[in-house]
Amino acid sequence: MRNYITKNISEVNINDLLNFYKVAFKSRHPIFFNNFKWFYRMEDSNYEPIVIFEKGKIVGHAGLIPEFIKFKKKNYKFIWFTDLVVLPEFRKSGFGEQIIKEWMKICENKITFCNDLSLKIFKKLDWDESSNVSRYIKPLFFHKIYFKKYLHKKDFKNLKVYKIDDKIIRDILLFEKKNEAQDSAYILRDEKWFEWKFLKCPFKSDILCFEYDSQYVLAFFDKSNKNKKLKILYTTEKNLQKSKIFKLIQIWGGDNKINLIWYISHSNYSGGEIFSFITKKRINFAFKTKDSILKDNLKKGVLNSQGGDSDIGYLNLL
Repeated sequence: MRNYITKNISEVNINDLLNFYKVAFKSRHPIFFNNFKWFYRMEDSNYEPIVIFEKGKIVGHAGLIPEFIKFKKKNYKFIWFTDLVVLPEFRKSGFGEQIIKEWMKICENKITFCNDLSLKIFKKLDWDESSNVSRYIKPLFFHKIYFKKYLHKKDFKNLKVYKIDDKIIRDILLFEKKNEAQDSAYILRDEKWFEWKFLKCPFKSDILCFEYDSQYVLAFFDKSNKNKKLKILYTTEKNLQKSKIFKLIQIWGGDNKINLIWYISHSNYSGGEIFSFITKKRINFAFKTKDSILKDNLKKGVLNSQGGDSDIGYLNLL
């Protein structure tokens, strides 16, 4: 391992950071660079992503998102691990593992959705993992056929679709309070979380709110390529897959030339898909905490995991 130093991104020359992002994030770097303080929720926390230097050059980057997990009426501050990037010519020099080690010093509790390569490093550093969170895609080939809409004609008329605003957030917060009664660890989504994640989102104009029978779904309408996608970032429905609102959103998607719907769910709230071997993919969920009680519970996964958690819902959108 060669000599290195790490710095918070606020300590880095802004032009050096931009040049690194141009290489590390390629086509998505303009939007990412202009909004990195939002991506990493820097306005609500003193925590910051870090970069690693070798001979005065940025060669690696590790992002984070600060949030809270609530368990047994106690709030645990934690950080999501995001955006681990090491320049190609430095990837066999140990910089990836080293920047993770430095990043781990930032906060006692940490969690992540990660790829297989990162998971190997995390497990080497004594992280635990859970296999209870999955990503699902719902192709909408058959929902473009008119009879689907005809069968649900009455219900479909009651599906409301509009842009997100403060009132919607206030209504949704009433559902979030119900989470306080559950026994499992869950991500605390309070007013500040919704304000940051949705109302201040640089992609706010592309976020749609679906409402049916006092249930809500917040989704990103991804029109970045020919295959239009609806990425569900949040829902008040625990078992989205079996809900009426999900069936109606699929019909709406067919009407609006959407090719597929993407969402994330805990295994407790999934099942029944005939083609799940094609549409379902397990997500690597890893975590590290010194709290033994919290650790045992997180081995079950985070029960209220959703597409808006971490940065996973915005990947491939830029």
